[in-house]
Amino acid sequence: MKKFFSVVAAFFMLTSVCIHAQTVTIPHINPPAASETIEKGLDLRSIDNIILTISKESAYNPPVAKLCNGAITGIRDYLKSKRLYKTHIPFNSSSLSPEKAIEAFNNTYGKIKSQYPKADPEQISYAAVRGALKQIGDNYAQFMTPKEYKALMDQMKGGNFGGIGVYVELDDKNKLIRVINPIEDSPAEKAGIKKGDEIIKINGVPIKDMENVAKANEKLRGEPGSEVTITVKRGKLQPFDVTLTRDIIKTHSVSYKMLDNKIGYIRIALFAERTGEEMRDAVSALEREGARGFILDVRGNGGGYVTSAIQTVSLFVPTGSNVVTLVKEGAGDIPYTSLPNVRYGLSIPMAVLIDKGSASASEITAGALQDYKKGILVGVTSYGKASVQKIYPLQNSTAMKFTTSHYMTPKKRLIDKVGIEPDVVSKFSESKPIRSEKDDVQLQKAIELVSEKISSDKSGDGFSMSSAIKSPSFSNDLTQISEMFPNGYEIVNSELILSEDILYERFTIKTDGVERDVYFTRGSVFEK
Repeated sequence: MKKFFSVVAAFFMLTSVCIHAQTVTIPHINPPAASETIEKGLDLRSIDNIILTISKESAYNPPVAKLCNGAITGIRDYLKSKRLYKTHIPFNSSSLSPEKAIEAFNNTYGKIKSQYPKADPEQISYAAVRGALKQIGDNYAQFMTPKEYKALMDQMKGGNFGGIGVYVELDDKNKLIRVINPIEDSPAEKAGIKKGDEIIKINGVPIKDMENVAKANEKLRGEPGSEVTITVKRGKLQPFDVTLTRDIIKTHSVSYKMLDNKIGYIRIALFAERTGEEMRDAVSALEREGARGFILDVRGNGGGYVTSAIQTVSLFVPTGSNVVTLVKEGAGDIPYTSLPNVRYGLSIPMAVLIDKGSASASEITAGALQDYKKGILVGVTSYGKASVQKIYPLQNSTAMKFTTSHYMTPKKRLIDKVGIEPDVVSKFSESKPIRSEKDDVQLQKAIELVSEKISSDKSGDGFSMSSAIKSPSFSNDLTQISEMFPNGYEIVNSELILSEDILYERFTIKTDGVERDVYFTRGSVFEK
């Protein structure tokens, strides 16, 4: 079943993927002549370059000829859907070289444009790209219209939008929209919409009767103050209607609060563009309030930017630690390491909540923290999505995305279609609804485990030398510290510490009015 995750403020969709935050320039075969008129949609040269890019960049290495066949098939299907298709369009480039396949495609494409003058040229160009993408065999490949691309980028950047305020999963197979979580203080939350609710109708129209679930999803958004009625199916109850007044939805990917026993709770709804920054703010705020432990909740988080996952993990592991390794056949392994960590040496008890809706960037985060023993995983096995997609901006504000690589955790675990198993399994009882935090058995288990760790922590100030930086010299220390505190710092104190026959140097750094301890190791003092 193909699944999509989205913030319905209402937005289009964020697939349950990792998005590689990289600007990609598609090479052009030849620039269009200055006198050539560029029509709406994609011109032929752009489609050629798209086909070549898919063949070169896709993790599945589809042949150019196969993509050309798919592009023509996509056009045929579009014409048939509009009841315009009258004469068979012969085309088969399977035995042709890439250059000849592109040439044959261009000739056939031109004939189609001439043969079907009433067909929308913009939609023909879109159909060609959709058809090519379909040939990859990649469930996460997608062509995006300007409206769809803008909606996705708005969602990933964060912002304010008119809608009902829920994170949802788009279920194409069953033709419904499933609620992952309502957004805090949104119309949906205030109306009592709950996690797991299924939206089966919008304004009385069954979603199964609409063009597709993504289009149905768009109908949930609208001008603030306008109303929308949704039909909700909840468990074994009879479907019921809820009328919501759309409002401005203020989206943040990270929310946090302090729980009892000085445990800081942080929820990441998705790994958006500003998630790393929001995570730093959340951790800093909770530490200022005296947090002695953390619970990181990525349940129902379908993914997002790889870079945001790396920034999140970087808050809890030593600088330069491998967070994730991207793997593409024929291209070698590409490790991505953690960023400079201003919290060096800080060892604090943490639990990570995961469930079957935790996918991709969530699994990168959970997997790395589990591998480095920085957090105990609580919940049920995660989704098992270890592929990474890139977004390619195209002509006339369109875009496409497809899988370009797969990934492994720091310990080289392959979790695709397998998922990450929690350290402590905790399941919900279907017979007991969740009405409050006390009913959230997974959260309560995480609180119990972190509280036990806090009680048994004998380090006092919470600092540990276990994540000290290996450094051969004092000058190297200063280089590391400068990278960690680019906005300026003051060395308040330094001292040598001998622990278990290993010599450390601790620097107390003051930056932005806050003191931090940074540990460097000088190596073993005695041979063993």
